[in-house]
Amino acid sequence: MIEACRSHSDKIGILYAGQNGSVGALQENLIDISLESDQSIATLRHIPGGAFGSCRYKMQNIADDDSEYQRLIEVFKAHNIGYFFIMVVASEGVTYADGGLLSGSQSEDAFGHKQLGGVAPALCSIIKRSLGYKYHYAIADYLQRSARHLASKADIDQAYAVGKAAVEMALEGKNAIMVSIQRDAGKSYSWSLAEASLAEVANGEKKMPSAFIRSDGFGITQQARDYLLPLIAGEDYPPFKNGLPYYPQLKNTLISKRCKQWTLS
Repeated sequence: MIEACRSHSDKIGILYAGQNGSVGALQENLIDISLESDQSIATLRHIPGGAFGSCRYKMQNIADDDSEYQRLIEVFKAHNIGYFFIMVVASEGVTYADGGLLSGSQSEDAFGHKQLGGVAPALCSIIKRSLGYKYHYAIADYLQRSARHLASKADIDQAYAVGKAAVEMALEGKNAIMVSIQRDAGKSYSWSLAEASLAEVANGEKKMPSAFIRSDGFGITQQARDYLLPLIAGEDYPPFKNGLPYYPQLKNTLISKRCKQWTLS
């Protein structure tokens, strides 16, 4: 997306990144990406996680309180910002047969979803209580977040394409949409990009088809395997230096603020 914006610099000008996502935009902590070299930006393809930080902050319902949205407009006007892009991620949790979360969490996050997490210790407790065995667990999501060297080429290619398409759709005057990945019909895997209205997909969820789950509940079916395998096809290794993945540090230089200080609610 950054590279796409740079290729349209005549229409976009300077590109800023919110430090820690939307929180940075609200607090006017904006990073001047123009100070980064093309080479540094190119390395983001190989760097795990968000180079500019991320957040799990949910803005207030605009019907109840529009102050945060007014604040964004204030910051955007102060810095002549015409486009606002935000690559939203969702995850799911394991449940009992009755639908209750295995982690046993009764709290909800800011989006109204059951707070996930704690599945590993919950399983360990069951094993210890029922069987008396010793246990050990590792939190795999940490490994996934940092294991950029294992990212599939298909995943990386789609991520790059979505970012580029988002910029081009914005320049066409489109608004309040999400770039979607459309899987084409046919035995061989191919895909294209489309768009979906945020009003139809925001805060929604799509569950895994029951035909993807093995009858015993402990594995996937061949149908699921046929669907998933193309998504992990191909390799896209980052550059290595002295036996380790090479992840250069960006400057992440904040710009001067022009608005009054903002406190998160």
